[in-house]
Amino acid sequence: MPRLSCLLLLLLTGLAGTAHAGSQKVLLFGIDGLQAEALERLVPPHLEALRQRGVYSGQSWAPDHSLSGPGWATLLTGTERDRHGVQDNEFGGRDFIYAPHVLTLIERQKPGLVTAYAYNWGPLYQIFQPMADLQYSGPAGDDARLIDQAATWLRQRDDLDVLSTYLYNLDETGHRHGFGADVPEYRDQLLRADAALGRLLAAIEARPQRARENWLILVVTDHGGSGTQHGENRPEHRRVPLILAADRLPPQSGAFLPLGLRQVDIVPTLLQHLGLPVHGLDGRPWQARPYRFRTGQNLLANPDARYGVPHTDPNYDPDIPGWHKGGRQTVMTAASLGVAPPRTSPLFTGLGTGSLTQRIPLPAQAAGRPFHLQGWLGSSALAQHNLQLHLRFRGRLPRAALEDAQGASHFFRGDQVERFDYQSDRVSPDYPQRIADAWPGLERFTGGARDLDAAFSTGRDRAYFFKGNQVIRYDLQQKRADPDYPRPVTRSFPGLERFRGGPVPLDAALAINDQEACFFRGSQFIRYDLVQRRPLPGYPQEISALTWPGLEVWPQGIDAAVRRDQDTAYLFNGHEYLRFSLKRHSADNASPRPLDTSSWVGLQQFSQPFLGTALLTRAEQDGQLHLRQLQGHIPAGSDAAEIELRFIHNGSGGFPFATDLEFRVE
Repeated sequence: MPRLSCLLLLLLTGLAGTAHAGSQKVLLFGIDGLQAEALERLVPPHLEALRQRGVYSGQSWAPDHSLSGPGWATLLTGTERDRHGVQDNEFGGRDFIYAPHVLTLIERQKPGLVTAYAYNWGPLYQIFQPMADLQYSGPAGDDARLIDQAATWLRQRDDLDVLSTYLYNLDETGHRHGFGADVPEYRDQLLRADAALGRLLAAIEARPQRARENWLILVVTDHGGSGTQHGENRPEHRRVPLILAADRLPPQSGAFLPLGLRQVDIVPTLLQHLGLPVHGLDGRPWQARPYRFRTGQNLLANPDARYGVPHTDPNYDPDIPGWHKGGRQTVMTAASLGVAPPRTSPLFTGLGTGSLTQRIPLPAQAAGRPFHLQGWLGSSALAQHNLQLHLRFRGRLPRAALEDAQGASHFFRGDQVERFDYQSDRVSPDYPQRIADAWPGLERFTGGARDLDAAFSTGRDRAYFFKGNQVIRYDLQQKRADPDYPRPVTRSFPGLERFRGGPVPLDAALAINDQEACFFRGSQFIRYDLVQRRPLPGYPQEISALTWPGLEVWPQGIDAAVRRDQDTAYLFNGHEYLRFSLKRHSADNASPRPLDTSSWVGLQQFSQPFLGTALLTRAEQDGQLHLRQLQGHIPAGSDAAEIELRFIHNGSGGFPFATDLEFRVE
């Protein structure tokens, strides 16, 4: 053989080896209708293994029209609903010319890569019409045959670079039997989907060149569900789990990630892994950015609405990166709002009364340090919308409230209790008192009669007090704790372990009537049958405008609740309260009110520290931005700072808006 031919052969052999070494591969594993609650409670083995060795995003939200069409369009194009145009499963208004399928993007940018899809829902191949080298369009519902084909490609095609798969049956099972871990059929189907994933992962591990390949595994879904339905703009339908795992990504399990993985980030992340350019998309390639406390720097994630894209449709209620949404908000530009604020950055915009909230972890050494919070706030001219910045410092400072049969409520905080008399509209004389003195028997709690988490009463006879993992049943007539208490909470109230993160500590408890109560923990609540001693079907649910109208301004939860009478309850969060009609099941006041001496005379011990900026004056409701600032020192015992941007929309034209928020600890 001529010397030149030998050299060429050696060069080609070397290049082939280099191509395999570090070869970038992708598995995009789609499960239709994967409910986040079910995934987190059931802990399927293969999905859980990926969660533990990679990244889990449990707070990503699907499009506000939480149907399969908009969900898969967002996932597979990397664009938002107002751009890809898909609003329902009919796919009317779609624009896949300017928002093409990810496999089409890959084929256009690097046709040498070998791509494949295995789909068994017609629109994914008939309407999206993805370009791919290998195609499987299986009959709807036959997930097993689809997985057989996908596993065969993985085993036999050493040149396969990108495989996109889709499972149909979990969503179909949800529609037939119900979405949720407590529905046997849904649970079994989810475990089948997990086993299917396990087959594909095993096929990847068995590939001859596996040691030289760098696999990115993405597990995605289009929407959640409740009952047998989805499609509403509510957390149970919009909250979606996303999993990302890669050979060279350090595990992020347990890390606090201010900017989580979103549906719209899937395509850019995939393209970047393949070394392809990312441009013209609404999402961003995901990067591990674990939270680190730093003094002198802005600790807010996405403080100026630049992480994401501005929208022109005021009816679109998108996911806003870094922020927990309470109610409806979007991100828009000044031009699209028809205002002229002296800033060029996008604007957080309130579509109704509600809030955007972030909780920032604080280390112990932050106590006593000075802080500075500021933001630029404004409202459309000739409109009377308003907004505020609120700051609450969170820590282990539980409080509880309990109604009695004499027209009063008892408020517990620390080792003190106050009795508020609704007839005189003030705290009763001789209060506050020590809990141990006023409520004998509560000293049986571990740690004594202090720091109660929640309480409620049933009629005139019985009350329940909660502290940590213990509960005490109390005889109101005899004024004493019942024998054999305290008991474990889950023994007395089985089913509360359904709460995300476990059954305790509870944040609040509220008696709806003598047969039913509500328990609150974090952003969730459980309606509970006190007679049958079990949660009502379909719970827990998320606090939202649909489940607790008016309470959506506090989507991350409340810290106390009490029933005044058969119709009225009071719900508390930090320094504020809402009066709630149990008969109409709606808040009596449009927005929370301060817990102060004019509304709750003498209730000193129960209130919690709070800072808030002044509302915009009438002269400041002029279409411009106005600086608002708060300063002070971080209280001892604070483990988080909760920054809330409160929008107050009065229902007229225009919007309240804000940008350039900043929270620093010096």
